[in-house]
Amino acid sequence: FILPPPPQPHVSTRAPPLCMKVVDLFPDAPTVGGIQVVPKPSSFPDALDAPTVAKAATITPFPDVADVIFAPTGGSDLVAALFVGTALLLGPDFLLAPAGLVSSRGIRPGYALEGVVGELATPDAQWLRDRRGGRGGGGGGRRA
Repeated sequence: FILPPPPQPHVSTRAPPLCMKVVDLFPDAPTVGGIQVVPKPSSFPDALDAPTVAKAATITPFPDVADVIFAPTGGSDLVAALFVGTALLLGPDFLLAPAGLVSSRGIRPGYALEGVVGELATPDAQWLRDRRGGRGGGGGGRRA
């Protein structure tokens, strides 16, 4: 039976606890164009106070649907509506055609609307007869 060696005195290899010390790297006030710039005295960190009472969060209710739909429009809203309206009028052919989802006639609401308005305004117009006959439309009349 062998006895273990006696314990050695404990020697700490830890670093001493960290401490913070303010070191002024620029003890003299800077000069700009021969004028010495001195900052206003301040007690910034000491001037900050923590609130004593926390205020409860305010929950914002969802807006009324009518308030969203009938909200006042601004200039950017009108420009966006113009672009969206033009895109809908011309139709989604440019998006659907590369995928092969558009027929030879295409999906053109503006073209169809033009025909409807033409039927209402001038039902016997030549361009409408040409369009109904599949000969295009709106060429400006007959050519010799």
